[in-house]
Amino acid sequence: MGAGVGRGGGEEEEEGNSPKKKNKKWYAWVVVGLDATAFLLEPTRSGDVPETFFPKGTEGILNVDRYKGYFGLLGPDWKIKLAFCWSHQRRDFVNLAEGSRGSCKVWAQEWVGLINQLFKANRKRRQAWFKDRSDFSALDQEVRRQVQEIRKRLDNELAGGQLAPAQEKILKSMSRHWEGLTLFVEHPHVPMDNNAAERALRALAVARKNFYGSRSEWSGELAMGCFTILATLRQHGICPRRYFRAYLEACAREGGKAPKNLEEFLPWTWSEEKKAAWRTQEQAP
Repeated sequence: MGAGVGRGGGEEEEEGNSPKKKNKKWYAWVVVGLDATAFLLEPTRSGDVPETFFPKGTEGILNVDRYKGYFGLLGPDWKIKLAFCWSHQRRDFVNLAEGSRGSCKVWAQEWVGLINQLFKANRKRRQAWFKDRSDFSALDQEVRRQVQEIRKRLDNELAGGQLAPAQEKILKSMSRHWEGLTLFVEHPHVPMDNNAAERALRALAVARKNFYGSRSEWSGELAMGCFTILATLRQHGICPRRYFRAYLEACAREGGKAPKNLEEFLPWTWSEEKKAAWRTQEQAP
């Protein structure tokens, strides 16, 4: 199993009828899997959320950032490995470059260049992996070579004692997370980043600035359900209008109740032929 996990900003729920209303924050989480995208509304940003979502005994690889809330999944009750995001690691160097001058700025830019090269090399390797794999061996060796060079430079610079505090902090973080950062090397199907989850959350973050949150728990839950359905349909390339029309017509045939056979409306169970037939919008009569 593979999935990307992310979390977003809070929704505020207004409680009580008195003039002095208290606000309670809820947080949007997202899990992007191979077959579906699930949005969750949770009252906390703690590790309880992923530990509840992924039941004990779950096995697989999760693409995540370096948030400590995920680390509980490394315990003995789970068989999960965390693949840390290189985009977040790269951002550390980008931020340092933007806020520095002179040799420190050049140093950070060099590291950004190394990570960019690794992304480019791994992109080609993944394309070969998912296609005919005829060129995979050579591309795989190039990725491994670049990873070894990055590790060598990392160790040499940490041992050299010539780093500024900000530089040392970044490299120590990279060293601590190295196992998760390089998990993609032995698992070519695993992305180097959790950008799929980050992109899924972006729409919520942008929209929240327009509608200022759901203002109630039930409304937030409804929104998460709608986001889940729409994102999953998009993931499978299915036209939402055709899908909802078919579902609501099925509900009407059942007297306003949910269809008895919900399996018919789970896109990941559909054949590629059926998905292809539902990818275009129906013409209005």
